Amino acid sequence: MTRSKWPLWPLYSVLFTTLLMGASLATPLKVNVDVIEADMGSEGVDPRLRGVTQTLRSTFPKYTSFKLHTQHRLNLSLGELGRLALPDQLSAELSLEEEAPSGVTFKVSIPQKKANFRVRSKRGELFFQALVWRKKTYLLAIVAR
Repeated sequence: MTRSKWPLWPLYSVLFTTLLMGASLATPLKVNVDVIEADMGSEGVDPRLRGVTQTLRSTFPKYTSFKLHTQHRLNLSLGELGRLALPDQLSAELSLEEEAPSGVTFKVSIPQKKANFRVRSKRGELFFQALVWRKKTYLLAIVAR
């Protein structure tokens, strides 16, 4: 058996380092979160929600009005935390817990309500989470791409 002139440990070292750094070099997930106020007293849909009007009306049939409050665009890596400003002095924290070919899982925390919940959806699929705060209903419309 002949032995190579070059030791293999530098090659193994580079491969091992690359594997360890692979997760941190992953492309962050683009996450869009729209905060929408839903109301039963008035009529109408904010023109900026034109693309999701039918989905809103069919998912939340008791509400007659939908107003877009804020839009958040986040780039999240696994375990990274994104902060969202919500209406009426509410805030939320969104973190990416799991990313798999079948979908993504987020943890959402709202400190003022002492609420924590998990949201799981497929990439590109719109997901709604309703929140009631001070007699108002807010919808978090979350899409991960």
